Amino acid sequence: EAHFTALEMTDRIGDVSNNRGIVLVHLGRVAEALEAFESAARIWADAGLTLLQAQTLSNIGEAHLVLGNYTRSLNAFEQARRLFDPLDAVAHKRILLRKTADAYLALNLYPEALAAYREVNALLKDAGMADHHARASWGMGATLVAQSQFDEAAAALAEAAALFGAAGNTPMLCSVMLEQAALHDARGNRAVALHTAQQALALVDGEAWPVQHLYA
Repeated sequence: EAHFTALEMTDRIGDVSNNRGIVLVHLGRVAEALEAFESAARIWADAGLTLLQAQTLSNIGEAHLVLGNYTRSLNAFEQARRLFDPLDAVAHKRILLRKTADAYLALNLYPEALAAYREVNALLKDAGMADHHARASWGMGATLVAQSQFDEAAAALAEAAALFGAAGNTPMLCSVMLEQAALHDARGNRAVALHTAQQALALVDGEAWPVQHLYA
């Protein structure tokens, strides 16, 4: 960032701010991440770089969702959607729909969440977007658990776990395993639920993944 600032390469500074925000989210420092994302969004808006602005607005919505600012989250997603609409940005539109489904789930709007997850999951799978496909399967599984559709939930969560495991994505695999623990608990399998949660905790033991460690 210091080098780009000295060279007055504003667009590269926007990249750094956006990427810093992503790292801060993973570290659980979401308020700081939001500041970084908002800085990047201002840079993109001033430069007229609509696609990058929309991507960062999508990240802003996700950060607000983590912080429990649901109205701000949905507003940011809607702003991003409006910017994406006239653009040939199919992949980004699918990612935004997946994030919007996450917001519906957080708000306990289960029918809306499930409909969005079902729509986007098929699209992501066909496109080979494994990470977002896994995230959508995880969200769909969590939604189905909340609706007591346990068999379908188990299948969706197993698919998510397999995809995250194959990618070596430890924090996301831990999160899915905790959802599987919740499923076992909902089915009355307390011992299995506890064992699954302990396995998830073992994956993230230490300081590398503080958010997942706390949840486990």
